[in-house]
Amino acid sequence: GESVEGAPLVTVEVGAQDATQVTIILAGIHPIEWIGIRTGLALLERLVANPPSDRRVLVFPMVNVDGFRRVETDLREGRRRWVRTNSRGVDLNRNWPTHFRAPRRFTGLFAAHHHGGAAPRSEPEVDAVCATLDALPSGTRMDVALSLHSIGRKILFSYGGRWKPPEQAPRLRMLGGAVRDRIPERYRVVQASHWVPGSFARGMEIDHLHDHYGADALLLQSNNFSL
Repeated sequence: GESVEGAPLVTVEVGAQDATQVTIILAGIHPIEWIGIRTGLALLERLVANPPSDRRVLVFPMVNVDGFRRVETDLREGRRRWVRTNSRGVDLNRNWPTHFRAPRRFTGLFAAHHHGGAAPRSEPEVDAVCATLDALPSGTRMDVALSLHSIGRKILFSYGGRWKPPEQAPRLRMLGGAVRDRIPERYRVVQASHWVPGSFARGMEIDHLHDHYGADALLLQSNNFSL
């Protein structure tokens, strides 16, 4: 697909082409969170060097290309800005269909950085990812989806869009714990909507990857790209 500004959106596929198990890796949804992008590229290098034989891995190394370019331009020109959105001012991690809610009429810093768009999949970046996943062959099973972000030392699982956890919450917490145990730093595993009680993140990627595609979806808020 293409971004709002027409930049190409890239997917890299690694592994056995005839495998029915598919793992998804997303990075760069929030462009200021460059650690997630670097972590994704490092993971991709490892997968290319040693491709899995039992699955296909689809890697979306930079979902928000326009935003990342804006961050890099700001840094080159000596500006320090907090950039979460795409070129239309939409937070791509609030634009997924599951638990989506149209933005309310309020202003301020929160509204500027967490605007979810006019409708689910209204943004070409999110729509392109979903279209790629929707086009997977019949019989394909998405087992794990990992979304790489930065800042916070948290491993989040669904749901972010509602307080009640999914039925698979014990399994998701267990998988998050397995990831946490491999990290030398101290991380916390928590349901996304419980991180800051009363603050829901509606339209998150992990909610949609879990509910719509059936994946065990985790979001890693990393402070170190070498993980």
